Amino acid sequence: MALRAITQKDQTQRSSSPVQLSKFLAREKDDGVRRSAVSGKKIQLKLDKSKEDKKAETNRNELLKFLNASYD
Repeated sequence: MALRAITQKDQTQRSSSPVQLSKFLAREKDDGVRRSAVSGKKIQLKLDKSKEDKKAETNRNELLKFLNASYD
């Protein structure tokens, strides 16, 4: 009985083996979504900005305008 338990365990381990890369990436090539080359996950290109992010962006823009104006 110990041999049967081992063979059944081996069979379950074999079925959970890694998937072939070609089968994993067998999606449509032109789905319009950028994906990571490493993980295959979708890359989020736009992030929601918080109030702090918006404030920091306006401060950077004001500083840039000031520095550009002082250069001339």
